[in-house]
Amino acid sequence: MRTALLFAFLVAGSFSNAQNWALINPAYKYNYSNDGSDTISNQVFVTHIDTLGVDSFRYELNRVAVHCDTCGTGGSTVLLRLDEPQFLGGEVTHTENRWHFRNGLSFVLFPEAMEGMTWLMDSANMVWAEMGPTLIGTPFDPLEERRSIQLTTGDSLVIGQDHGILHWPSDKDLIGVNGPDIGTLIPGLVDLFPYEIGDVLQYATWYGGCDAIGGCFGDQRDYKFTVASAGEVQDSAIVFEGWMIEHTDHYFQNNIGSPTYHIHNYLNQAATWSAGTPEYPWPELIFSFPGQLVRTTHRVSLDDTWPVLCVAEHGLDASGRYIIGCRSLGDGSFLFDQEPQPADDGYSAFTGPEDYCPGGTQPDCGVRYTAGLGLEWFIGNYFERGESYVLSGAILGGDTLGTITPDDILLGLRETSLIDTSFFPNPANDQLQLRSATPGTTYTILDLNGRILATHKITATNESINVQHLQPGAYLLKIEGMTAQRFMIMR
Repeated sequence: MRTALLFAFLVAGSFSNAQNWALINPAYKYNYSNDGSDTISNQVFVTHIDTLGVDSFRYELNRVAVHCDTCGTGGSTVLLRLDEPQFLGGEVTHTENRWHFRNGLSFVLFPEAMEGMTWLMDSANMVWAEMGPTLIGTPFDPLEERRSIQLTTGDSLVIGQDHGILHWPSDKDLIGVNGPDIGTLIPGLVDLFPYEIGDVLQYATWYGGCDAIGGCFGDQRDYKFTVASAGEVQDSAIVFEGWMIEHTDHYFQNNIGSPTYHIHNYLNQAATWSAGTPEYPWPELIFSFPGQLVRTTHRVSLDDTWPVLCVAEHGLDASGRYIIGCRSLGDGSFLFDQEPQPADDGYSAFTGPEDYCPGGTQPDCGVRYTAGLGLEWFIGNYFERGESYVLSGAILGGDTLGTITPDDILLGLRETSLIDTSFFPNPANDQLQLRSATPGTTYTILDLNGRILATHKITATNESINVQHLQPGAYLLKIEGMTAQRFMIMR
């Protein structure tokens, strides 16, 4: 007891020249990197505040989902730890000069302590801390006072008077703060979709599936939107006025061996288009933080009672642009929000649809948003069902990316006939069958980025095309004299 009282007295006497060093500001979101780069690995912010007394508060911090990528469960089972605390723990108690980070760890800090003061920072591991001198410096502008706390583990912890924890012993460095908006930030709507008048975006979307007797159905849509006015920010989207040109192919097939029937619709008109909700898939990712468990509803989900889950991933692409997305987890695809089952070591077992997207030269199963481009791609390919949404071309600031289809092709003005030559089944497995083809003409298979994968002369009116070499996914079949049509490989 005497030791405890003496320690309390020493601590109390060590703040005579105290200043207000707030390690957590509830109005800020703190962005950290764990690899020394500009990649945000963790974003930490307050989700709830409890007032404990005069100048005494408890802050709940945001949590993440952790995927066990080494468990080797196989099949469509994925293990996740839900609501896991991040490196700063799950909550912080602030009482006068004392900050206690706990729930997942137990660290006590005295940011206003005098130089040379020592205290037991981590009682579980017997780690002691010693306060260093006050210096001037910060990774941001303007400069601020900062202090280094030396630990008996040989590591150090650095704090700043204005921006809280600058360095955490587990190799976490503060690289940006949303709120004062300094340093590296998670992009907002305007950063993701900075479209200007005259910009053009062309997307290819697809949805389809088959049933137990081989009947298949779906639709594929190719549309091109030209921006005609500056976007207006609304809640979860930026709304643009412009011009829309599109071709939609609705198709269905009764059973295995029957022909595929197509119904084609065309559009050429002024339109309002939303970059974000509700036009894009997985719009919830736009407002996510790294590691967040995100729920959404897709066409493949059938209705709102069957949402889909994924874990948000943030990073930088090869060009240094900020990317936000999620991907298939292990051997399971996006997880369907069924009741999870308890598993070992605190994990929960989710069972989702089997994943049939191996990746390769095509984008992996998943979704990705990129700052300056918007949605790049979404591909979800499940057992007997799939969907996709791919940026196939764009003109941004006068620069052309990918492939832009001429208006007359999208509107069907160059077609000879949409029904003279048909193909089935769609989706296909190993073979595509052509009917009423013209011998001597050429067919070409392309990926959704316009790359040619195969081209051959047609030798018979009823021709078989071997597609065994194609990975599962979406492709284009272009028959000479006709508009390219989408088909799927599903196995």
